[in-house]
Amino acid sequence: MEDVKDKILEYFFEEPNKEFYVRELARLLKKSPTTISKYLLYLKREGLLTSSNKFIRLSKFLIFIASEIVFLKLFLASMGDFSLSI
Repeated sequence: MEDVKDKILEYFFEEPNKEFYVRELARLLKKSPTTISKYLLYLKREGLLTSSNKFIRLSKFLIFIASEIVFLKLFLASMGDFSLSI
């Protein structure tokens, strides 16, 4: 179960402002829409995702965290030869 949840969240963190359809995620992960819906419901209950109409997206808090991580990586990269893997 953790593997599929992690892969779902990976797509959201790669594009934090993107909204996904359930069928889109199912196609990307090669799982049935029913299976993906079950995982999305769990992630919504945990407060990690929100939904409106047919779209699913990261919660506003996680969008903020993801953008802060990107900012931090860019800032540290501009400081010199410093790499950060998060």
